[in-house]
Order: sequence, then structure tokens, then C-alpha cells
Amino acid sequence: MKNYLLIFILFFVITTNSYSTEISKVDQFILVDGGTFQMGDESSKKHSVTLDSFYISKYELTQKEWSDIMGYNPSVFKGDKNPVDNIIFYEAIEFCNKKSLMDGLEEVYTIDKENKDQKNLHNSDDLKWSIICNWNANGYRLPTEAEWEFAARGGNKTKNYKFSGSDTINNVGWYIENSNKVTKPTGKKKPNELGLYDMSGNVWERCWDWYELFSGLPAINPKGPEGGYSKVYRGGGAGYQKDFHATTVRGELPGIRKNQNMGMRLAKSKVNP
Repeated sequence: MKNYLLIFILFFVITTNSYSTEISKVDQFILVDGGTFQMGDESSKKHSVTLDSFYISKYELTQKEWSDIMGYNPSVFKGDKNPVDNIIFYEAIEFCNKKSLMDGLEEVYTIDKENKDQKNLHNSDDLKWSIICNWNANGYRLPTEAEWEFAARGGNKTKNYKFSGSDTINNVGWYIENSNKVTKPTGKKKPNELGLYDMSGNVWERCWDWYELFSGLPAINPKGPEGGYSKVYRGGGAGYQKDFHATTVRGELPGIRKNQNMGMRLAKSKVNP
């Protein structure tokens, strides 16, 4: 009888832990229902963009999450619960694939490190990995620039704030005047309309797209140009003035270049079963 009881207890603990892990994975992501919005501002050619539904993580990726997968911590501002910083674009892509495999999901990116990407035009980038993105895979990836802005604005629940979740940066973001130029643990400020934290401030967040000037034309599920000199980043950082944290502000950096305020946030495609 004691053996049966022990087996039952072990089964209960294992299944409960497994269930809790699955719940925690799901709970880390917000479903952003698809919709149409005006992307950019008057200075950057505001234009209509229509997006399909997608998932995006509630929080910026932490240093512990990064270290657990990658085995090292590149960050300048150390802290397990702080966002990972100082990462290059290629490291972010590798992280997405490694985490996908660890969680039993399909890799989004096919990476060829041997054949240089001829569409990468920046002379200082000595990696230039060729990367193909399978948008129908169920694994983790970087958000597109359009997905990032739509989510930061609050998606279909937007109240058209200047920053992500408020017109007052102190309510929602860490910036130069309230952070002492140092990143903070994720999720300590108020979330935006979708329940997303730190989309204004703390660290800039890498996006998939190559940078280009907006054409002003309507777009459906844009993913940026086929190539270019720099990759897009969004959201502002702890070492920057508040106006850099508006949801429409864009930045660009070569894929190989590091920045102590450069981090990431995960996204997932909403794949039909």
C-alpha cells in the first residue's frame, strides 16, 4: 500500500510541475490580436499597416533567461532579473533558435554562418550570417518593427499615449533621469494597455527588420527590406533622454555592433494547428 501511495505522490508532483511549467510559458506571452494602425509619425511618413495576430512576451528578456540558454552573460549592468544587454543581432537570433529547441518548438531561423549575406551592405560587419526566417514556425523569434510598434502602442486597445502605456514616462519607463543610467529588474513600472512591461525604457529592443526610411505607402505584415546597412531597434534605454522612449522613435545599428542599452523581447507567430 505504501508503494502505491509513493507512486501516486511522485506522479502528482511530476505532472503538477510539468503543468506549472507549461502555464508559466504561456503566461509569459500576450496574444496581440491583428488589426490596422497608423505606423510612425509625421516626421517619418505615417502610414497604414495591417498585421495578423501574433504573440509577444510580457517582459524584456532577463539575464538569467539568457544565461540559462547561452551559458554566458554579456551584460554590462549585471542582475539576474535585469534585462540582458550588450547583445549583437546574431546572438539574439541564436538565442531564439536555442530556446525554441529547448522548449520543443520548431526553429524559426535557418542560419548559414559560412556563406556571407550579400544583402548585408555594412563594411564593419565581419559576420554577415545568412539568415532565413520561417514565419510559419511555432518557435521564438524577434518581433518585426511593425509588430513591435503595434504592441507598444497597445494594439487594438490603444489609448494613443506618447509612451507605451502613459503620456508620463515616469509611470512606465526607466530613462536617464530616474534610472541613474542603470537598467532595472523587469516589470517594475506599470504595463501598457496590453499588459506589456518596459516597452518604453530600460533597454532598447532589437527587431528583425533591416532599417529603411518609410515610403508612406500602406503595408500588410511588413518585414522590412531584403537587405541594408543596419538593423532596427526600438523603445529607448536607461541611459537616454525621455523623448527617445516614444513608441514611434526608431534606431538603427549594424548587426555586429554592441550597446550597453541593447536588449531584446521575444515574439511568436500565431500558427494555426
